[in-house]
Amino acid sequence: LKAGAEGREVFMNFSHIFGRFPAFMLGLATRSGNMADIFDSTATFIERDMEINKSVRKALLSPLITIAATLAAFGYYVLSIFPATATLFAKYDMETPPLTKLTLDFSHWLGRTWWILGLAALGIVLILWRWWSTPKGRIWRDRNIVKIPVVGPLIHKMSIEIYFRVFGTIYSGAGDNIETIRVAAEACRNGWMEDRIKRITIPLMLREGEAFVPAMEAAGVFTRTSLTRLKTGQETGNLLSASQQIANFYEAETNYRMANTIEMIQTVVWLFVAAAITFLTLVSAEVANISPPTY
Repeated sequence: LKAGAEGREVFMNFSHIFGRFPAFMLGLATRSGNMADIFDSTATFIERDMEINKSVRKALLSPLITIAATLAAFGYYVLSIFPATATLFAKYDMETPPLTKLTLDFSHWLGRTWWILGLAALGIVLILWRWWSTPKGRIWRDRNIVKIPVVGPLIHKMSIEIYFRVFGTIYSGAGDNIETIRVAAEACRNGWMEDRIKRITIPLMLREGEAFVPAMEAAGVFTRTSLTRLKTGQETGNLLSASQQIANFYEAETNYRMANTIEMIQTVVWLFVAAAITFLTLVSAEVANISPPTY
């Protein structure tokens, strides 16, 4: 109000607080006659984005924590509890049962090398964290994360859903289609998709005058279903409706499949935990059945 700056410029200066897409939409609303709809669309996007992040964390982070806790308990048993019990029989010069001997050998090896393994794991985590914090590392991570079995295709489709949800929202209120494509790419939460759209799709449209759908197809990041629906929307002059339909379709599909995927992952994790507990039970039972000589 005091400096007479444009709303979009002001909000974009605070994109690190609001997020790039919400800041863009807030700025767009200040010069649009459709503020209520734009605010509503922005709120819908933010809610959906939070829901997707929550689902991904539930599918990946929770099982990793459970597995890490199981491995930590297993390591404590093998390093501390089991040797204290098993070595009691060493002075009797008894023949050690095979499973007990194998576990005891592993315990001695782990006792000598645990710090090396810990440093190696910490080094790998730090290297990956630093690598993923760079633009090239983020692109590499997001390109390969969609290749993970079961979870990868879901993450990919979620990014496609966000892209078309953002694209449809901005396309309805902005006349600059290139800016719409760029902002939607930045909002899709996938560095690989963003890079391909910016390096291939946008240059094809600007330099070679390529049509929107063929330029999108050339990026190689969209599914055949989304491209087919987008092509139909372009041919009928209803690109906005096609974008919204793609977003709604993938929202319904990913919600259904994510619930099934989470259940499947949790089943696999609990089988892993059960296998670890079974192994520890067998080893403990074998140690308990050792009878030292009475003479």
